[in-house]
Amino acid sequence: MSARNWSLSRRLTLWFVLGTTGFALTMAAVTAVYVFDSIEHELDVLAENRVKELRVRLIGAGAPNAEVFDRIANEIASASPDPLAWRVWSVAWGWVEHDCGAKELLGPEFDKPGPKDSTVRFEDGRRWRTEVLQDDLQVGLLLDGSARFERLRSFQAWAGSVLVVAVAASSLVSFFLMRRASRLLKSVADSARRVREPGSRVDVDVTHAPDEIREVVDALHELLANVHAATERHRVLYASMAHELRAPIQNLMGATEVALLSRRDGDAYRKVLVSNLEELRELGDAIDNLMTICAPRDPQKAAPLEEFDVVDQARLRLEREGLRAERAGVELHIDAHGDTRMRGDRESVLRALRNLVANAIEWSPKGGQVQVEIAGTDSGIVAVVDDSGPGVPQALRERIFDPFYRGPSAHGRRVGYGLGLAIVKDAATRHAGRIEIETSPLGGARFRLTLPRRIESAHEVPAE
Repeated sequence: MSARNWSLSRRLTLWFVLGTTGFALTMAAVTAVYVFDSIEHELDVLAENRVKELRVRLIGAGAPNAEVFDRIANEIASASPDPLAWRVWSVAWGWVEHDCGAKELLGPEFDKPGPKDSTVRFEDGRRWRTEVLQDDLQVGLLLDGSARFERLRSFQAWAGSVLVVAVAASSLVSFFLMRRASRLLKSVADSARRVREPGSRVDVDVTHAPDEIREVVDALHELLANVHAATERHRVLYASMAHELRAPIQNLMGATEVALLSRRDGDAYRKVLVSNLEELRELGDAIDNLMTICAPRDPQKAAPLEEFDVVDQARLRLEREGLRAERAGVELHIDAHGDTRMRGDRESVLRALRNLVANAIEWSPKGGQVQVEIAGTDSGIVAVVDDSGPGVPQALRERIFDPFYRGPSAHGRRVGYGLGLAIVKDAATRHAGRIEIETSPLGGARFRLTLPRRIESAHEVPAE
């Protein structure tokens, strides 16, 4: 089932609006509950304190009467921010019921005293509290706090209006911001689709764009550069492989056709077959190198680590290089000293040595020399390969290890596939070793391969 298409700007705008609205509503609800509870508590405390104040002031007045009571009660009421009404029941003072303060608040529901020493709450914000002052004297206080709740409701209505406006404004702002960002991304995508020529860049003005958009454009430029470099390497590889494979294959075909034109003796046919075999071996080496450098890095299928003697194995594996040097008129010397046993990927190490020696023979002139010295040290194995060729310029000493890189060739020489030295570096890295280039005493290049004596696991090398 295919995934449903969706818009980043619309979804981000929706999430922003929902998040902002939810946060604002939560804060408004929490604030309203807190303010409501505060008002309720404040009215309860105020009603209780006003009765206590009346009691204290009546005791200080001596023998109270209705006139004294009215004066004190009205003073307390006038000082209160909320309307107050008093109702008193007394037999000893000569009245059964007496009202003062905001009498209009006292309805028929307050004709009788309420529960003693407790405050009765009404939904409209009124408080009714009855207390026994002395003997048979009871007083009832009606505190009208409805104005506070009216102000709270007005504030809530105003805050709700502000909330609606704020959410609408934030929605519009987020919509335009997300739309602008999505337009920039769309422009980047459209420009990337129009890229056709190698080395082209994404043509989008990101001068005033946010950092995230600029990072996307920079990443695309880097990606395009990498793609261009990879495409160029592959183009060179395909052209080189076509050229290099064509020559030996034509040589094989030509030699075979000439051999079949007329009858020959066995020795003549044997020479043709030996020559063809050498060409085929070189083709096989090129294909092996290509498979090695292009093989995926799968840790589960890594080559097993083995204990082996580098010198013993190298003398066997370098026999073909000896024959090649002999045909090219190059002297090949192999020296060894010390304990050259190690634990590692045998095939990887020996292929690296063969590539170094083959490279040295290829670049050494006729009558030149190639010297190979393999030494065992306390820390590991050191293999030094010297040649009497033109050497490696300082500017190219890092690049020649890149896969498919082929530097300028000597006159009349094939430049190869650009894989041999890349495989050498790959082997050194996988064994936690290193490969270095110096100037050889023979006048050419000196390659120094250093490997540890033992490793527990081959290191993974990032794919090029």
